Amino acid sequence: MWKGMLECHQIQCQAISEANFLDSIASGGQLSDSHVNAIMQLELELLGWMGNFASWIYLQKSFVKSLNGWLVLCLHYEPEVTADGVPPYSPGRIGAPPAFVIFNCWFQSLDRLSEKDVLHSMKSFASRVKQIWQQNDIELRQKMIVNREVERLQKKREREAQVINKELEALNRKLDITSLQDSLLPSQPAEPGSLRSSLKQVLEALESFTTNSLKAYEDVRARAEEEKAAIGAQI
Repeated sequence: MWKGMLECHQIQCQAISEANFLDSIASGGQLSDSHVNAIMQLELELLGWMGNFASWIYLQKSFVKSLNGWLVLCLHYEPEVTADGVPPYSPGRIGAPPAFVIFNCWFQSLDRLSEKDVLHSMKSFASRVKQIWQQNDIELRQKMIVNREVERLQKKREREAQVINKELEALNRKLDITSLQDSLLPSQPAEPGSLRSSLKQVLEALESFTTNSLKAYEDVRARAEEEKAAIGAQI
């Protein structure tokens, strides 16, 4: 899975590097009401993407942590106090069966992975998208004042903003669960910059995270093969 995802993210990074039209669209002058609606919908999708990614990684880590913790309870393990303190838990050192060693290796590998760079880049890109539709919405309202349509537009935007705020509240709850709330929210206004570069940072962060995840699972697989070979040598 991680190998397939890495290949996809590498292709995406290459594609976005060549997508010069993105910034021209964002700075192409006054956008229509339908364009602003589409950009608001994009922000909604980004918030959902961010929340789903955070939940997905958190659940994977929690699953492995729970399994490893359950296995630890099956051992009569008493931490040995040395002059340097208590050494980290190592089932291999105390002669535990291979399953204990492999699950602990799996837990340690995932625990070292950090998804914060991905979520930070996603948040920054979502903030940049929000800036675009807010700026164009102000200009659109000013234009509609002449046509006396600003009240209708204001009510419409309020309804759309409520939907975005609900999605943001849902995201906040997910980040609370994953213990990332303090590091990511409340969000600060995004620095002015290229829309393409913001999206590229997201994809590059995903590529890096996927690369690290792939290596983590390769390490776990190698450890499992070592344990298998050790058992074969004892037979």
